[in-house]
Amino acid sequence: MNLNEFKKELETYKIKVNELMLEQFDIYAKELISYNERINLTSITNYEDIIAKHFFDCLLPFSMVNFKSDDKLADVGSGAGFPGLVLKIAFPELNITLIEPTLKRCIFLKHIIDILNLKKIEIINDRVENLNKYRQTFDYVTARAVSNISVLSEISAPLLKINGNLILLRGKDGINELKDAQNAFKILNLSEVITKEMSYENNLRINSIYKLTKKIDSKYPRNYGAIKKKPL
Repeated sequence: MNLNEFKKELETYKIKVNELMLEQFDIYAKELISYNERINLTSITNYEDIIAKHFFDCLLPFSMVNFKSDDKLADVGSGAGFPGLVLKIAFPELNITLIEPTLKRCIFLKHIIDILNLKKIEIINDRVENLNKYRQTFDYVTARAVSNISVLSEISAPLLKINGNLILLRGKDGINELKDAQNAFKILNLSEVITKEMSYENNLRINSIYKLTKKIDSKYPRNYGAIKKKPL
């Protein structure tokens, strides 16, 4: 997928990107390829694959969301910026927090933020379950390719404001993953808003939005060892 195809495909989902954004995506992709030669950030190293499988794939679920100016969004396990940094380019009005425990990835994220001169975006180099001071802070929390849904929900949902939304980006097995996470959703007061199958270039994605309906018990999240040993 080249940038022109990227723009046209996004428009079919009512996501508009302007020329500045396309230039930023171009720089981001090229920097990712260059940086990846020194530090492993992604197994996808072809420019057009990055546009499709990282940038377009990250934006597709957010065609289901109507952001308001200054909404606060946290991206858990940002890695090389997917989806948080991609969202910042496409929706510059958002306040975005990138949560990433690996320092080398945080250094890359800061590099991209600096060269693109992005504003209203911060990086937290820590594990999300350690961030109790950010409890009930965000309108949206999202993650891509982070753990199973039960684990991800427990570490992420406490960051949400009441009536905030957890946005889950999953692959073709997403429906089964969601079924397995029903007990976690119940315990964490998460109610399904929408689950939608979406596809591009023969890639099937299961994307969901879950709303936090009331305050989560303060004992969640548990320490990560307990979460992994016995998911909700």
